[in-house]
Amino acid sequence: MKKKSNEEKEAFLQIIQTQKEEILELQDLLIDKLTDAIKETEDWKALSSYHLKTDKKERLLLVEVMENTVNRFYPLAARLGVQIQISAENRNLYVYSAKEHLYRIFENILDNSLKYMNRQGVIAITLSEFDDSLFLVIKDNGLGISSEETIRIFDKFYQGQNSISGMGIGLAQVKEIVEFYHGSVYAKSESGKGMAIYINLKKG
Repeated sequence: MKKKSNEEKEAFLQIIQTQKEEILELQDLLIDKLTDAIKETEDWKALSSYHLKTDKKERLLLVEVMENTVNRFYPLAARLGVQIQISAENRNLYVYSAKEHLYRIFENILDNSLKYMNRQGVIAITLSEFDDSLFLVIKDNGLGISSEETIRIFDKFYQGQNSISGMGIGLAQVKEIVEFYHGSVYAKSESGKGMAIYINLKKG
């Protein structure tokens, strides 16, 4: 039997090493997806039961909640080359809500936007008011999705064609919370034109 040359041995070992690295990367990806899925499921169960605890509600300054949430996501956004901007006509606007619920709305939307933008860009958060209502727009200039997918993004467990991680619970949670406080939420998007999420809440 012909012995392999040193060059052949090195090439063979290199192939094995490359395959090993690819397997480890796939393993890490699967672990991350499973971890996200478990966390989202636990969060959903916690929030569903938490709805009954109305004594947790308090009067919260909306801009403060927005800025605190943006600060939490700043390191990730900076690493991805994404700027998060906040614009408010009136900074003294309040919502009567459980703190966990209000933070979860912004956390889930920002997390979703940063995952799916897939490019450097801007997430613009705009707050305005009319009579006894507050209007929030969270808009990014990412890749967007088709109009057909957009109408389903708030469905529980829905995952679009560009799904990255999780179980499709994040935006479903947003809808659940917003409607619990008698508000409304919807989205607009087109492929290549970013995503905008519109939220209407009652003043607190």
